[in-house]
Amino acid sequence: MPSRRRSLLAIAALALICSCTATAHATARKLRLVNRAWGTGEIRVVLDGHEQVLERYAAPIRVQATEVSSDGRTAFVWYYSSRPPLQLAIYDLRSMQRTARFAPGFGGEIHFTPAGNIVHRWGCGSNCHELALYDLRGKTLLRGWGSDLEISPGGRFAVTGPSIYRDDEAITVYDLDSARRIFRSRPRRGESILLDDVRWSEREGLIELDVAQLRKNSARHVTVRAQRKSP
Repeated sequence: MPSRRRSLLAIAALALICSCTATAHATARKLRLVNRAWGTGEIRVVLDGHEQVLERYAAPIRVQATEVSSDGRTAFVWYYSSRPPLQLAIYDLRSMQRTARFAPGFGGEIHFTPAGNIVHRWGCGSNCHELALYDLRGKTLLRGWGSDLEISPGGRFAVTGPSIYRDDEAITVYDLDSARRIFRSRPRRGESILLDDVRWSEREGLIELDVAQLRKNSARHVTVRAQRKSP
């Protein structure tokens, strides 16, 4: 009986260790900005209540945005130094090293995609929107533009197309995880089209597009389904 009891205790202890390990891996890393004078002087990573300096700046910076990827492995800090332009610093939180720092050249919004790429969107004038997709080394993976631009709620897909009736602008769907264009539809000769509505089913990799087609002063709607291809 004592031997069996020791075995049960050992199994229970092993289960507790595994449980704690799994919890530790599941705990999200967070960034904390430490102020110095008029701006941020340090970027720190917080995990399980412990902090570690990720980067210390010689002069304070003004942070526009920060984000940690959904898997907790990478992060970015988008900031101004003493003068423009905005700089984007990308970090590997496993090695605690910066993998890239560059100036995207535009404002707008920047977010991680589910797979850990970084999508950047900004306005370029009236009825004009652009996007760029970066990897963790700062390399531009793709560029896109449209008078209308929508990114799916989970950040997995993007759609560009005309927000007014146009005869020279395509409707395009991008897979931001694999950095590929997965669908494109151009208006036929003598036809103008409008991107009327977009509905997302990200888990299934499905996007439904309502396209209004203006031809001979009449409009009709079609639904286009773009299935994400496997990488």
